[in-house]
Amino acid sequence: MGRDDETVILKEAERLSEDDTVDHVASISYDIYNRHGFKVGSIDLRLTMNDWMYYYGHIGYRIRCFYRGHHYAYRACLELFKIAKDEFGMNSLIITCNPDNIASIKTIEKLQPEFIERVKVPANHELYRLNEREKLIFRVNL
Repeated sequence: MGRDDETVILKEAERLSEDDTVDHVASISYDIYNRHGFKVGSIDLRLTMNDWMYYYGHIGYRIRCFYRGHHYAYRACLELFKIAKDEFGMNSLIITCNPDNIASIKTIEKLQPEFIERVKVPANHELYRLNEREKLIFRVNL
């Protein structure tokens, strides 16, 4: 199988309600496994969206260094889209990334989203304290 054919399996790792978190964001974390059963990363679905979470988006993913370049994040996003729609009745998702994160931009563009805007992160936002000054904001209709 080629890189684009690589199957991924999402296994739920943690489910948090709005009451479980300091910022009152309900979310579900999944571990990402490849077809060989190796954990290649993780992906989160944030169920809460508000002005603060807009800069984070509904989805956050991390692929382990060794497994990067095999389109695992792309495949995991496609699986997560099904979960968001079928299990949670979501119609669209916001996905964000830093303008200098070329790998994430390529992954997001492959998902064929609608580009919403490029925004400055407010100085009082946690992301700003983490030295993230701008975000590219995209919407994917499910």
